[in-house]
Parts: sequence; C-alpha cells; structure tokens
Amino acid sequence: AWTRSHRWTHHADMVKQFGHCIQEKMAETHKLKDIELYMDVWLSLNRRFTQRMYDPSVDILTAHWSAFEEVSWVLPLQTELTEWRSSLVDMEEKIFNQSEDVDVVFVTDFPGFHLVNYVAENYENTTLQVMKGSVEIQMDPDEVMELHEGQSIQIPSGTYHRVSPLKHSPACYMYVYFINRTDLMPIHNGSDSFLQATCPAAVGLDPHTESLTNKSYCRGFCWERLRQDFKKKFDMWTRSMMLIGQAAYSILTRKPMLVEKIDIPDDI
Repeated sequence: AWTRSHRWTHHADMVKQFGHCIQEKMAETHKLKDIELYMDVWLSLNRRFTQRMYDPSVDILTAHWSAFEEVSWVLPLQTELTEWRSSLVDMEEKIFNQSEDVDVVFVTDFPGFHLVNYVAENYENTTLQVMKGSVEIQMDPDEVMELHEGQSIQIPSGTYHRVSPLKHSPACYMYVYFINRTDLMPIHNGSDSFLQATCPAAVGLDPHTESLTNKSYCRGFCWERLRQDFKKKFDMWTRSMMLIGQAAYSILTRKPMLVEKIDIPDDI
C-alpha cells in the first residue's frame, strides 16, 4: 500500500513510520478515526526458515519504539535453527528435481501464535510435514488434529487451515505444493504468439513480488538475475565513491558540498 519498496519489512523503525503513513492515508481517504494497525510480516533471512518478524498482536501505531532500547514487539531471530540452512538447501534441491511443477516453503513459528494459511485452487496435492516439534492443525471448527515430528497431512486446495505450535519451543514445518500450471496466464511477447517466460528477470518481473499463480519463474542459477544484481551493486558503489570524493573535497577546500538529486530505485 502506497510503496513499492519492501525494505520497510526489515526494520522496526520503518514499520513504525509506514504504519503512521497508512494511518494518515486511511484518515484522509476514508475519514476513519481511532485506527488500530496490526502487521504480520514473515521473512526468510539468509535462507533460514520463514519466520515472523513482529508480534502480530501489537498495535503498531501505539507501540513503543526507541533507537536506544530493545523493541519488545520485534520477535527474535531463531538462531538455534541456523544449522538447518544447508539441510534446507539440499531438501529444496531434491524436491525441485522431482518436477518443474513443485514448490516448497519452510516455516517456523513461535508457541502462542498461529498461522492461518490459504491453499490456492491451482495448488494440487499440497502436503504439510512437521520437521521439528509438534503442531495443531485445524481444517474447520470440527476437525482438529496434532502432528508431531516426521508426520504429514494433505491439505485440500481452495481451503483455509490454521497451524499452531504446541509445547514451549518453536515448531518447524514445510509445505510442498504441486502447481497446476494449465490455468496460469501466459505472458505476451509483443507478437501474435505467447511466450511462456522461464526467467522473470528476462521479462522485467520481480520474482519476490509476482504471484506464482499467474507468472512462471525459474529456479536455480540465473545469469540475467546475476547481471542485474551486479549492475545494481555497481551503481550503488559508484554513487558511494562519488559522494565520498565530494565530501573529501568539501572538507579540504571548506566549500559547501553540492550533491545532485539522485533517484534511487525502490528495490535497492
């Protein structure tokens, strides 16, 4: 909402600022008052399990934040699971080698929270498997079951379900999706025919923001993505060197530093 950048999701101070931006926009556009705002942000940091970043039960607008104090509503990084990273990479590679129409997501969550997840209709044969700990699965009000380490269950497509960690330690589990691509929207290549794109970088798409339900994507090593990432980093380094040089010149000559306005893309 009102920003294309995802950088705010990584920093509590930016979450706070973005929350107040939403408050102002909602008050201005919809004349709303007494607004409360709760955010449930999930991220995978350096190929770890995907985990919550912030306490979803805290109103961001009234939550306390200080640069000199620990922010209580920021959830801790589960560093005890860091050793899983190499195993997750190996498991992901083995699953992807089975089929081009499969996807996998590794999730960890804290006790006391729950994840309400929806399985899209084109995700067929979806399986949830517990990798560590125990969870409670609720398909509907009358169907609740417990799963323990090594156990799995098939989740029907087109339905919601709730996953809640049990006991006193985080639970880890993974989703394996088989995607029915026959209903996916093809990408037009500017001619009379359609091109099924295999690399989002090659057609100008962002794989972090484009939905898998309407775009195809590539896995593994991608030269086009590498080229774009290298160019982005090189441009950032060039701007940094230019600013450092101008700052040094300003200090030596005692003349004001003149800096041209630079448009920095949101995705940097």
